[in-house]
Amino acid sequence: MQTISLAEVLHEIRKSGKPFDIEVCECDTTRGTGGALKTYTQALYLVHKDKAAKKPLPVETESTIKRNPNHYANSTLNIFLPLEKKVKKVHVRLITLFNGKQVL
Repeated sequence: MQTISLAEVLHEIRKSGKPFDIEVCECDTTRGTGGALKTYTQALYLVHKDKAAKKPLPVETESTIKRNPNHYANSTLNIFLPLEKKVKKVHVRLITLFNGKQVL
């Protein structure tokens, strides 16, 4: 299986603008659960409206954001799942596969 570094994954997610497949390990430290692998196909990187491209995604995020998510400090990013029409927060360090490549 081919491998890819986490830095390359983040660069490709943020710069390409193309849909990607991603597999993430679930972890909930509050409930003490997790370990299951979730696969998201055709996901898109989601940015705030003021920074977004000319064509906004078909989901309203401005009304749901109550506070600063501080993605950099929390090592998270938001992805849009067009098949399910919802937004999902992903912890960067829990990404295991990206477009069929194992993340190191």
